[in-house]
Amino acid sequence: MTVKQIAAMVADFGLPNAYHHFDEGNPTAPPYIRWYFNGIDDMYADNINFQSIPELRIELYTDYKDFENENTIETALKTAGIAYDKIDSYIDSEQMYCTTYAGDVVITEEEEETNG
Repeated sequence: MTVKQIAAMVADFGLPNAYHHFDEGNPTAPPYIRWYFNGIDDMYADNINFQSIPELRIELYTDYKDFENENTIETALKTAGIAYDKIDSYIDSEQMYCTTYAGDVVITEEEEETNG
């Protein structure tokens, strides 16, 4: 997958989303998604990083346990062929749920746009 394809998949969830963080001073009410890459487990060959394989994290923040949006995310990840772990947590200080999806993705180069 390309980074653009991942961003498009996240946008298709239909919720406000941002890569890594939202701008400070511009609060976003839940539900919303934060997504980012958390480290890499690259494949090496001939003493170089041959293939980039970062861990994709998608975090769903909600005021309540949101099974509908979780199902939407899980369906999209399965359709994209991304195996994932799911971690549920509750943030006491924010009184909000966070459901985290974490899975390794193979990042391919962005295809050059052609004018046809």
